[in-house]
Formats: sequence, C-alpha cells, structure tokens
Amino acid sequence: MTDAEFQLTLTEPFLDGWSVALALNELLDTYRDLASGPLVPREAVRAQAGFLRREAAALADDTSRDFWLGVLSDPPPGRLPGEAAPGYGVRDVEVTARTSDGLMALAGQMAVPLKSVLLAAHVQVLSLLTGRRDVITGLMANSRPESTQGAAAVGMFLNTTPIRVTVGPGSRADAVRAVHEAESAVLAHRAYPYAQMLRDARLDTPFDTTFNYTHFRPYEDRTADGGPRLLSLRATDQTYHRLTAQFRRDVLSGGVGLFLEFSDSGLDGAQMDLIAGYYAEALHQMAREPHASLAPLERLAPVPQPVPREPDGGFATDLYDRFAHQAALTPEATALHVGATTVRYRELSEAAERLSARLAGNGVTAGSVVPVCAKRSADYVTAVLAVLRLGAAYAPLDPAQPPERLRRLLAASGGTVAVRARTEPLPVPDGVVEVDVRGSEGAGSAPAASPDAGRTAAVVFTSGSTGQPKGVALSHSAIMNRLDWSLREEPAGADDVFVLRTPIGFVDSIAELFDGLLRGVPTAILPDDVRDPADVVEVLASAGVTKATMVPTLAAEILRSDATWAWRCGVCASCT
Repeated sequence: MTDAEFQLTLTEPFLDGWSVALALNELLDTYRDLASGPLVPREAVRAQAGFLRREAAALADDTSRDFWLGVLSDPPPGRLPGEAAPGYGVRDVEVTARTSDGLMALAGQMAVPLKSVLLAAHVQVLSLLTGRRDVITGLMANSRPESTQGAAAVGMFLNTTPIRVTVGPGSRADAVRAVHEAESAVLAHRAYPYAQMLRDARLDTPFDTTFNYTHFRPYEDRTADGGPRLLSLRATDQTYHRLTAQFRRDVLSGGVGLFLEFSDSGLDGAQMDLIAGYYAEALHQMAREPHASLAPLERLAPVPQPVPREPDGGFATDLYDRFAHQAALTPEATALHVGATTVRYRELSEAAERLSARLAGNGVTAGSVVPVCAKRSADYVTAVLAVLRLGAAYAPLDPAQPPERLRRLLAASGGTVAVRARTEPLPVPDGVVEVDVRGSEGAGSAPAASPDAGRTAAVVFTSGSTGQPKGVALSHSAIMNRLDWSLREEPAGADDVFVLRTPIGFVDSIAELFDGLLRGVPTAILPDDVRDPADVVEVLASAGVTKATMVPTLAAEILRSDATWAWRCGVCASCT
C-alpha cells in the first residue's frame, strides 16, 4: 500500500453497510480536520438500546409471532437446484442506463419504492429456478430506530425476514404490486428475530436465497468537492445463503447496480452465468414492458443450458419434463394459436393428462411406440404430449398420405395403440386399439413417467423411395440438443410467435412443435389446407409469426410474395 491508501478490515459483521459508510465518513472527516487544525470532539450517538427494546417488544407481541407463523406455514421449496458444496463466486449483472432509467420511472409511475420493482424481478427469477409460482426468499430488512439518531447510529441493525409471494398470472406490474403488498405487510413485524421465527415454526432454513437492496446515502457526502472524494465503491460481506442478489442505487452514477454472490452454492461457472443472464433479462423486460405478461422460462435468457426445476433438485431432462415445468410456471400464458382460438398452457397440460390416462388404460407404458394420426392442430399437440408423458414414443402419421402407406406404417411401428383425431379415418390393423383424442371413455388418471433423456421420443419414417419406409428413432436428448442450439442462436423476445408449419411426417416439424412450446413462446399452427405461398404469408402475418422454418424454395417464394413480412419475421431456411 502507498502513503495515499489505507485499508479497513472488519473481521466480523459488527456493522451493517450503512454503519460502515458512517464510520468511513467519520474517519475521513477526522483526517481532514486533523490536517487543517485541532480535532473537534463529536457527540456520541447511541441507538442500539432502542433497537434491542424494539426487538424485545416484538418477541412479546403475539401478533408478530402469529404473522410469521402464517408466512412460514407449509412453505414451498425455496432452494436452488442441486446440492450445496464449498466455493464462492461473484457475477456482475449488466444493467444499462436505459434499463436503469426505465426501472426508476416504473417505480415513480406506480408510486412504489424502487426496491419493490427490483424485488419483483428477483422473485420472478426464483420462480423460474424453482419451477414454482409460490416463491419464498430472504429479505434483508433495516431495523434501525426511525429517528434522527437512528439514522446516525453505528452498529448492526439488520434482520433477515422471509418474504413469500405468488408469481402471476398477470403482468410484470402486477408482480410489482404483489411484492409491494407483501413487503408492506412484513414492515410492521421486521423486528422479530429470524432465529425465533424458525424456532416458532419448527423449521430449518426454508430458503437459500436472499435479496438485499442498498442506497448508502452517507457516501454522497464524499462525491462533492472538498476533502477526500469517493471515486468507486464495491461493498460486500460474508453471505450465508447460496445466492444473494445485491441490488443497489449507485451513489456515483445514480443508477441501478447488481451483483450476485454465490456462497457454497454447488453451481459451476456456466450455471452462475446462466442465472446472471436471467437477472439481466428480467430487469430489462421489467423496464421495457412492465404491463406485458411475465416472461416465461428460457425467454429470460438465450443460454443453452438445461432448465433447473424442483422439487428433486435436478434439471429438466426430457421433452415432457420441460413442458410440465413451463406449464407450471406460466399456466395462463398462451401456448398455441389455432386460427382465432388460443390454447393456454394449463388447458393443454390438462388435456394431455386426461388423454394419457386413457392411453395408459389401454396398455401404453414407458417404451411403447404410439402412432399419432392427425392434422396439424391442438389435438395433435395434445396427443404428442400425452404419449411423451407416459414415457412412450410417438410416431407421427400424416393423414394426407394414401391409406395403404398409412397401413404399412402402422404395422411397421409395432404399436398396439394408435391415436387419431375424430375426423381422420385410420386403416387400423387387427389387434391395434384406436383412441380418439377427444374421447371421454376410461376417465381416470395416470402418473407421469420419470424423466429419461436417453429414451426414444419420436419415430419418424423415411419416404421409402428406395424400398420400404424405415422408422428412425430420435431420443429426447437428440431433440433437446437441437432445441438448445436454437435457444442459443435464435433467441426470442417478449413479442415473438413461432409456427408449426411443416407436415408432421418430416423431421423439421419436431423442432417446430417444441421450440416455442418449451420456452414459453406462443406457437401458431398453420392449417394443413393452406399451401399457396401468398396464403401462407397471410396466415403467418395475421398470427404475428416472427420465426418460420422452411426449405429454400418456399423461402424464395415467400420473399417474392411478401418480402416485407419475411424480413421482419427473419425466415430460417432449412434444407430437408
């Protein structure tokens, strides 16, 4: 260190961050006074006794005890995926000046503290990571006496309080309101010690994440001319949770800042980067479109990583598992556009669960192959999800194919149960059971199969131009590799809409079906009878489609037909 530097080390957290700022200010002011003349004694400020009296009053108040028992009653799993392991990591999260300004403007428009806006983004990310709408996390609460002396006192005036919020359905602004209401309810009981809350509820720590927001106004005295000036600031301390989101109002720039601390998190560097990306995008979307629906799942960050999920602490490992996670996260979001009709994730999930029970009742189990014969429709998507839910593989059969070819494909699949749409005739061989997608027989329920990425997901038949059609088995992991590539190379925004356009018997239809569905992007379904390029453009444009996959010849026709839409959409040409 040079003569112009000094280091202050606190070996234990005796002081909170505000107190550290006060202590440093007093130290620098004392240095300035000693350099210019005799030292002027300062009046001692004592507020710790008031803090302790407030804590004692809270402990004696049954209202506070009952409040926290209610918050901690049957708490949701609030832990990050995976197991804790020794280690420490920090990730800075980029918050642009435009995003920062938007967040502060939103707080002003909604007449809530900036802290509530930032806490809503934090809660949204945790909902994503845990796969649950009922979110619980720690909130670092300032428990200083609310007086002039309290603001000037040096000591430890912090308490960790649980905060529990239900995320969605609704807009990001709705999430801010929900968070503000929850935080306002906590305010009156924040002096009740966290350790006593856990003892009362007979719980171990129900969460391993914490939100902290700081705006260290005492440092603003160091930004003016005269005396030592503050040039940069980075405050951190020992963390006791696997993830601490350290939000701040920067005293130098006036903007929003954020870094994440990972303490014994068990997460590797790529996973920390993934979570930092989620926070960056959540803040960006909150600032840009506060009244739009909460962004679901991977739309938060275009990173090709498996989607974390609870309750088993693992990661989503097959197609249906990812869909189920998305449906649980955003049940009221639009999953499919079918003409003028929309299908929500909840509706699609419930329909697939009902159909899977009927399939199970007819003998479909994990490892079965189930032919699915239907036009591109919500019924087709329901049938595919129902088959995958049971751990079986689906074999897509285009009903437009000649009956004889359908008969051969049915026989080649080896399936003993076939699913068809009610309007599609199917030449079923003897011994094969037909199940109508919309039928109601055999009501009941069936458990979903355990996720297995190595299991076959789809069997796609070749054209048979060199002989008999051959079935090609595609595993969940192979399909997800393709989808993860798309997630990385073709990220989606809040207004994107994808399309299922390719005939179901072609392999490209698989990626089209799942690409949007598994990351919360609405998928429009092009009717089978729409083939003319001009008609295709009209349907896609009316549905607001922004991504379409097609062979180069059709792409060329689209460009000639309506270049404006095609360039806006960003046509992805794929040779098949």
